[in-house]
Amino acid sequence: MTLTEKLMYLADFIEPTRTFPDCVRLRGYFYSRIGENDKNAVLDSTLILSFDMTVTELISSGQPIHPDTVAARNYLILKQKPGNES
Repeated sequence: MTLTEKLMYLADFIEPTRTFPDCVRLRGYFYSRIGENDKNAVLDSTLILSFDMTVTELISSGQPIHPDTVAARNYLILKQKPGNES
């Protein structure tokens, strides 16, 4: 995901009028960490949490998970590991 794609996705997910529990939780998570020095790491960890929430919800409701969701999540997780700066 490009930076623009990440920001658009997150802005939509945590938009203030969304009252779903996961949206409220993610909004709180993001705003509680945005003051940290590494803004990219905060953005990526917030996106990972959002993907985890989405996948969990899809599994619990018996819905398919789009491969791009899994790929984006896996990419961000691997990017966080030392030596994987791509």
